[in-house]
Amino acid sequence: MITTVHLIPRHRLDHPIELAVPHEPDEPLADASWRADGPLQLPQGPFLSHDRERPGLAALIDYVGRTWRRRQPPIGLALRLGAILVFELNAGVLQAEPYEDPALPPRLRRAMAWARGHLYRSITVDDLCSAADVSPSTLRRQFRRHLGTSPLLWVQQLRLQRATDLLSESMLGIGHIAQRLGFSDRHYFARLFARSYGMSPSEWRRRRAQH
Repeated sequence: MITTVHLIPRHRLDHPIELAVPHEPDEPLADASWRADGPLQLPQGPFLSHDRERPGLAALIDYVGRTWRRRQPPIGLALRLGAILVFELNAGVLQAEPYEDPALPPRLRRAMAWARGHLYRSITVDDLCSAADVSPSTLRRQFRRHLGTSPLLWVQQLRLQRATDLLSESMLGIGHIAQRLGFSDRHYFARLFARSYGMSPSEWRRRRAQH
């Protein structure tokens, strides 16, 4: 379990990374200029999740722990691991935000919110019905009436929209993105992406990087 994550966005590359720098007033490094912290926009209260809900984050934390137990990694690797960790933590915060239109029926919003938090796994109509406590016929009717599509097509489009964010904002590989968004096959993911956006995931990333 991570109890504290201390971020130093402007860490000097010529200064060694400290594994622990407490905030005690008499800490010798407390006033170091390179410890200027950037503002963090985090939700109020603790942000908690289970390892089954955030398998990517759980695996990353395990890898970071094993890496540091062996030896302190080179600064380049440490900074990359830190950047990926921040990205994973930020992804969890974004998933916790209320996306759904409050005008939608509460049970429909409940199904949508559950889907947003479980994109990494296979999602069935029964899963959505259990989350919303409705019958399959009611769920399909509400999706069609209010969103103009079926539940599973909506989930598929949600995954593809999230893929555009990951392609633009992260350095994750195409296969990794496909896996974390619940696609069992990267080629199937690439075909669906091209069908929706008129280009491959790699081309999307390349064009976004040029802007």
